[in-house]
Amino acid sequence: MPSQLLTARSASREDFTDCRAYERRECNLPSSCQPASAFGSEGAKWPAVICNIAPGGISLVLGRRFERGTGLAVELPATVGRSAYTVLAKVIHVQRHLTGSWLLGCQLISELGDDEIDRFFPEDQENLQYPGAADPSPRQERTHFAVHCRFEIGPNLALECLIKRMRASGAWPLPVGKVVMLNGGIGSEKWNIQVEVVECVQHGEQYVLQGRLIHPPTMAKLLNFLHGA
Repeated sequence: MPSQLLTARSASREDFTDCRAYERRECNLPSSCQPASAFGSEGAKWPAVICNIAPGGISLVLGRRFERGTGLAVELPATVGRSAYTVLAKVIHVQRHLTGSWLLGCQLISELGDDEIDRFFPEDQENLQYPGAADPSPRQERTHFAVHCRFEIGPNLALECLIKRMRASGAWPLPVGKVVMLNGGIGSEKWNIQVEVVECVQHGEQYVLQGRLIHPPTMAKLLNFLHGA
């Protein structure tokens, strides 16, 4: 049986103010978190591990559950030349981890810059620069291009849309199996979806991206996406 399609209208620069594709980078960083309402209270901190990170989101593994919508204060660990500091995030997804702990997918309130993330992955940088180094490592430029998307939402159900102006960082086409975060929206109507790449190819100046949604969206989020895309 062919998949039923939900088709979103094409996203122009005017009505789709900000659509971005971010690669979630796998990691194993020691951290801690606490409810934002209890920020500053040492007794409310829970040890956690950051298992992946992107400019717009972060995933934590920890021993307790926080409900969707909870605001968290998450500590980013210290690295060479930079002390630990805290960022604010909102819990988007909650699920059991293989270890029996809880896996929380969180959206960052303020996006992280490329340099803030790169410092956690010195092995990915050919020339890691320490304070006082003469030449900084070159930063990869972000590009804009059109992407035709097809996402499998569930059995016999797929979503298709054309994003005319995707803002992305990193190398495209994306490799099979790569997990990326797509963010976008109009004004205060924001959305984000996490996608595992099934296929990504280039046709002329446009890319075709087929993927599987990591967390099937709620109907409210799906309607928000269809409206914004």
